[in-house]
Amino acid sequence: MAPDIGFQLQIEGVSAPLLRALVDRGVTELTPVQEACLPYCLAGKDVMAKAKTGTGKTLGFCIPTCERLLRSQAKPKTMPEGVDPIRAIILSSTRELATQITTQAQQLLTHTDFNVEEILGGASITNQRERLDPKINGFAFKYGGTVDLMVATPGRLLEHIESTDGFCERLQGVEVLVLDEVDMLLDGGFQRAIEAILVKLPVDRQSLCFSATVPAKLLPVLKMAMANGHELVDCVGEEEVDTHAKIEQAVVTHSLELSLLALYQSIRDEMQRRPDDYKIIAFLPTARSTAFNTAVLQNMGLDVMEIHSRCSQGERTTVSDTFRNNVKTILLSSDVSARGVDYPDISLVLQVSAPTSKEQYVQRLGRTGRAGKSGAGCLLLCDYEKDFLKQIKDLPITTVPLKLDCKEDLAKLQEAAARVDDELANQTYRAWIMAMVGQRKLLKWSKEDMVNKANLFASDVLGRSAVPPLQRDLVTQLGLAGIAALNVVDGPTADEVAAQEEADAEETLVVKVHKKEMGLGLMKDAKKATDAIMALDEEAALALQATLDEKGEAVVAGFKIVSDMVTVKMVKKTMKRSGSTNSMCSTSSAGTSTTGAALSRNGSALSLCSIASSDSEQDSSAQRAAPFKSDPEVVKAAIARVAAAGTAMSEAMSAVKEAGGNMKSDPLVVAAQKEMSDAKSGVAEAKTGKPWVAKV
Repeated sequence: MAPDIGFQLQIEGVSAPLLRALVDRGVTELTPVQEACLPYCLAGKDVMAKAKTGTGKTLGFCIPTCERLLRSQAKPKTMPEGVDPIRAIILSSTRELATQITTQAQQLLTHTDFNVEEILGGASITNQRERLDPKINGFAFKYGGTVDLMVATPGRLLEHIESTDGFCERLQGVEVLVLDEVDMLLDGGFQRAIEAILVKLPVDRQSLCFSATVPAKLLPVLKMAMANGHELVDCVGEEEVDTHAKIEQAVVTHSLELSLLALYQSIRDEMQRRPDDYKIIAFLPTARSTAFNTAVLQNMGLDVMEIHSRCSQGERTTVSDTFRNNVKTILLSSDVSARGVDYPDISLVLQVSAPTSKEQYVQRLGRTGRAGKSGAGCLLLCDYEKDFLKQIKDLPITTVPLKLDCKEDLAKLQEAAARVDDELANQTYRAWIMAMVGQRKLLKWSKEDMVNKANLFASDVLGRSAVPPLQRDLVTQLGLAGIAALNVVDGPTADEVAAQEEADAEETLVVKVHKKEMGLGLMKDAKKATDAIMALDEEAALALQATLDEKGEAVVAGFKIVSDMVTVKMVKKTMKRSGSTNSMCSTSSAGTSTTGAALSRNGSALSLCSIASSDSEQDSSAQRAAPFKSDPEVVKAAIARVAAAGTAMSEAMSAVKEAGGNMKSDPLVVAAQKEMSDAKSGVAEAKTGKPWVAKV
C-alpha cells in the first residue's frame, strides 16, 4: 500500500519523503516511461529500458534508486571498519547530462539527509580527491564521508579507481548502478572504461540501464552489467517515427564554399520568423568547427554561444544554464548536447554536415518538439553529402533551396571568417582533413581531390589567404605524404610556436614549483605533491599562496608545503604576435615551399592561389633545398631569453603602474617591449631559420 501522506500523489512502493519532493516539483502523475519501469525497478530487478530522452526517464531511474537507498539505510552493506561506502552510482556520457541528473537527484532527496556527489571530468581532480579520500587533510575541501549517490562520467570515475587511495574499497558498498544513455556512452568511446568500472563493483548490486536503442554492440557490456533474467522494458516501440513525423524537417544542399552562408541564412530566417521567442541550436561535426563558426557569427554581430569538449567545465555549465533558461538565444554545439540534455522551447535544430547515422540525426532533432510542443529541424548538407538522405528517406523531409542572391551577406561572411584567429582556423582545417580521411573512399575521392577540397575549405570557408600548415608526422600518419598541394612543416607549426609564445594584456596565473626545495622537503613524495599543486584551479592556487604568505606552510592533498617550495602569482603578458608576408594572390614559385618559409598572415607560406598540381611543379618541389634543422641548444637559450624578457616586462609594467606613469610611452616599458620583440624573433629564427617580424 502507498503511504497516506496527506496529498494526492501516491505511487505504490515509494516513500513519503520522495513523494513530497515530487509534489514540490509539481509532479501530479507518472509518465509512461516511469509507469512501465518503476514496478520492476522497485522490486529490485535489473532493468534494461528502451526510452527516449524527454520522456521522464531521469526520474524513472532516480526514484527507484533513491527509494532503495531509503529502504537499505537501516541495514547498510557490511563494509570494512573505517571505510565509508559509495552506495549508488549513475554514469552519464556527458558532463551536461550528468549535471542535469545531479540537479534532479538533489531535488528528489530534498526531504532526506542523503548527499549527492558529482564526479566529472573538466573539474579539479585534486578537489575531488580531498572530498573522497579520508587520509587527505584537505586544502580546499573536507572529506565528505559516506556518498549516498554519485553522478559521474566514466573517464573521471575510472581515474579515481586507478589513482585515488581507498576508492576501490568504497565501491564495495554500491547497491545500485545506473547506466544512462548506454548507446551514447559507447558511441563516446567509453566501452573500455565502463568494463573496467564494472569489474570493481559488487556482484549483488542492482543495475538499471536506459538507452534509446539497443544495437548489437551494447550486448557485451549489458551482459557484464546485468544479471541473467533481467527485465526488458520497451518504452519506444513505433513512437519514435511518429514523434519526429510531427517536427517540420527540411534539408538545404549547397556547395562547400557556401557553407557559412547556409548556416547564417538559416539562423537569420528563424530569427525573422520568430522574433520574440526564437531558440536555435546548431550541431557541428567537431569542436574546432563549432568554435570557428561561433567566432564568424559573432563577427557578424550575432549573439552566439558555443559548447563543446574543449570548453572548460565552468564555461560549459554557464552556457548550458544560460541557453536552458532563456529565449532569443543561439547555441552552436558539438555532440555534447545531442542527447539527454533538456533545453526547453527550442524552436529550430540545425545540423551542419551529414550526421554519422540516422540515429544521430533523430537524436539531434529530438532537442525540439519536446513535451508536446512544435519545432523544426533543418539539415545543411554539402553537395557531396547528399547520399545521407537515403538513410532518412522514410522521414518527412522537404528540400529547401539556398538563396543565392545574397552576395552582400556572402562577402561579409568571408570578411568575418578572415578576422578569426589564425590558430583556430588552422586547427579547424586540420580537424576537417582528419575527419575526411575516413570518408574519402566512400566519397570516391582521390587523395588529391580531398586535399584540393580541404584547401577550398580553407580559402572560401575559413577565409585563409594561404594553405594552413600541417606537421610532417601528421601528414604521414594520414597517408598524405607527397601531396604537393599541402603545406607541410617540420616539428611544431608556426602557429603552435606562436601560440606557445604569444602574450596578451590579460593577467595569467603562474604556478612555479621549486623542484630542489620540494625534493629536499618531501623526498619520494615530491612528484605527487607537485602534481597535486599543478592540478589546483586558479582560486585554490591563489588561496594556497595566501596561506603560505600568512602562515609559511599549508597542506595540499595531504602533503605539507612550505613557502619556499612553490610560488603562485598573477602576471601580465603583452606583445601579441601578428605579421604578414604573403597575399591571397601571390604567384611566387616559392609559395609551394614546405619547410623553412616566412610566415604569412595565417602562419602559412603556401599561397592558396599557387597550389601546384602539374608534374613539372612537383618535380621542382622535389629539387628544393633540404629543410632547416634547428639546434636544440640554440632554441633552449632563445626560449630562456623570452622568459627573462617576460619577467622584466612584468616588473617594468608593475613599477610604472605603481608610479602612475603612462604604460604606452614610459621608456622603461618601451625598452622591455623591444627586448621581448627581439627575444621572440630569436626563438622564431632558432626554430625555423627565419625571424619573426612584429607588426608595427
